[in-house]
Amino acid sequence: MNFLKVLNTVAIMIPLLFVIVGLFITDLLGLAMISTILTGIIQLIIGVSYFMKFPKNNDIKIYFVFVVLFFICISFNLTSGWIWILPPALCAYLSILIYLPKES
Repeated sequence: MNFLKVLNTVAIMIPLLFVIVGLFITDLLGLAMISTILTGIIQLIIGVSYFMKFPKNNDIKIYFVFVVLFFICISFNLTSGWIWILPPALCAYLSILIYLPKES
């Protein structure tokens, strides 16, 4: 579980690091946007790993329902303003799942 926490922290820090450095070197702002795709891929891998470790956890199932909803909306070009709130919300939701201790 500690590995998932570290990997999640790294995934979140990649775009933030590019944004901070991009304030001084503007060419890196584009990399910050592209690195959010990498963050999403890493978060999906973390979500699958978490699901494999806790398959009966309903919270991770809710996470995947919204991930599927996001990709369906993107696939059918339903990209209204609200859909772009979903990736940061999913990132925060998965982070909360990983960092909060599990009740036994």
